[in-house]
Amino acid sequence: MPSLTIAPIYVGLVSLLFLGLSVRVMLARRSQKVSIGTGDNALVERAMRLQANCLEYSAFALLLLVVLELQGTPASVLHIFGAAFILARLSHAYGMHSVEAPGIYRVAGVGVSVTLIGLMALGSVLHALF
Repeated sequence: MPSLTIAPIYVGLVSLLFLGLSVRVMLARRSQKVSIGTGDNALVERAMRLQANCLEYSAFALLLLVVLELQGTPASVLHIFGAAFILARLSHAYGMHSVEAPGIYRVAGVGVSVTLIGLMALGSVLHALF
């Protein structure tokens, strides 16, 4: 079985991003005195949705990156997918960070994330079939 050398880099980086977003949720809850749920607080809700959105997209993207590496996808392609995904998630986080942040970063982050997941899924299926 081939060993993974590239996907773990991006699994680690996305995990660090997720931990950072988790700390933001904790800090928002503490500052707004919300212990469970959002407490109908916009700041806490924004922080929680940003964290959840990262997890929702990252689960599929990282799984696909691992599958592609196990299928023998060239390292350069894996790095392109991984780096683009990291940049997309950072763009989305910046766009969601505050109300004042330009919405284009949020939209671009989601658009690139969805496109990458689609390309990786298609590549994985095509590699398995052919």
